[in-house]
Amino acid sequence: MSRKTSVPERFKVKIGGDSGPSYSVRLKGADLWYTAWEDDEIADERKITPSAEQWRSFRRNLDSIGVWDWQESYFNPGVADGTQWSVEIEWEGSRIVSAGDNNYPIAGGLPENDFDITPTFERFLEAVRKLIGGLEFR
Repeated sequence: MSRKTSVPERFKVKIGGDSGPSYSVRLKGADLWYTAWEDDEIADERKITPSAEQWRSFRRNLDSIGVWDWQESYFNPGVADGTQWSVEIEWEGSRIVSAGDNNYPIAGGLPENDFDITPTFERFLEAVRKLIGGLEFR
């Protein structure tokens, strides 16, 4: 098994919508910057420095979820308002750039074509929450 680099080359994830909170986590150097918005105002902003073990665990989660197989877009034209999300991660030759609007991937990267968050996407959200020390990200 190859040894994975402890920090990705690129990492930016966002989730939220017009109503309710929105969240962003982005990599800057070896640190993550977490931002939470409520009613278009920043409610929380902080720097997080995950340990090497947290990064390794996160990478294992990404691999087991199959995010590298996700499609570029998961848009649901039948829903006008709701949750938008985006994922940009580049890590040792693996790269994902994906986004959705009221639609989420299922196992294998196929779209669910429903507005409910899928178990696959919930596993991704949980992996992000673990990486950022349990802060809100939903």
